[in-house]
Amino acid sequence: TQVSQRHSSMEDTSDRAVCQIKDFTILSLLRGSIIAVVFSCRGDPLRVRTHASHYVTYLRLRTLEPLRASAPIRRGEAAGEGGYNRIQIPNGWKGTTTVCFSKGAAMKQLAGFREYLSAGYDQSVFQRALAAQDFWEFHLHTRRTERLRVTANLTHDLQVDAGGRTPEDLPKLHVKLLYPAAQAAAVAPHISSDPHVRGLQLKPVLSPAARRHVKNKSLFVLMKDREVVYFTLLEGEIVRGIIGEFSRYDVTVHVKGGLPVVLLRHSIYDLRSKRGRCYLKSFQDAHRDWKKSKYFLPSH
Repeated sequence: TQVSQRHSSMEDTSDRAVCQIKDFTILSLLRGSIIAVVFSCRGDPLRVRTHASHYVTYLRLRTLEPLRASAPIRRGEAAGEGGYNRIQIPNGWKGTTTVCFSKGAAMKQLAGFREYLSAGYDQSVFQRALAAQDFWEFHLHTRRTERLRVTANLTHDLQVDAGGRTPEDLPKLHVKLLYPAAQAAAVAPHISSDPHVRGLQLKPVLSPAARRHVKNKSLFVLMKDREVVYFTLLEGEIVRGIIGEFSRYDVTVHVKGGLPVVLLRHSIYDLRSKRGRCYLKSFQDAHRDWKKSKYFLPSH
């Protein structure tokens, strides 16, 4: 469906350009309230960039009533052409009247990255363990290993059954890695140790800001390239393998034989490639290796 193309002028302010839009062209309907549109101004479609150094950042949405809220624009593809923007418009909104463009760099992205995160980024291994009701081999701080079944997944703790003992609470921060108990004999030989890190006697890191983070973009590229990597955990455990998947909370590494080992992201001390390249956020914030990958989409 195409609405008539009436255009109005664009005015520049000190930090943004504002374009009053009377009509727009609907390209496609996506998952109910999400639509992809191309706005027109001065007869030209507005894509990611309107003119030099102006890029779409957000939409103001207006109903027949006064202005209520702003909604973010999400980069996407529509109608067979790249570079358009998907705009999420809540049900009940009647139209779009004002589009704001901030001056600055355009968003650069990795192909498939946002789709991957939207598919299950908030799902943790503890949710899967609770649903399966199987026993898992837990590697805990103070270098303990216990075979446990998750009976409740709370905000900061797990309720676990050790098989015959009274269920107990286990702080999630004390969990470093885990894998299905049925595969314990096969997985154990593939977990080695770094004596230097082990000698540091590091404790669980309570403050997220003080942890040794790995950027999602780094994990995504390493996963897509199936690159062999080495994870070192806070008490020195080394897990070598290929990243199979990751979420906000954990990373699944397939060790030799394709066996899955799930590492908790709060327990990571270091991440390196076979070449010794560091993938910690503190290093990658400056070097940005993901921008050198074949999945990187430069601005148009």
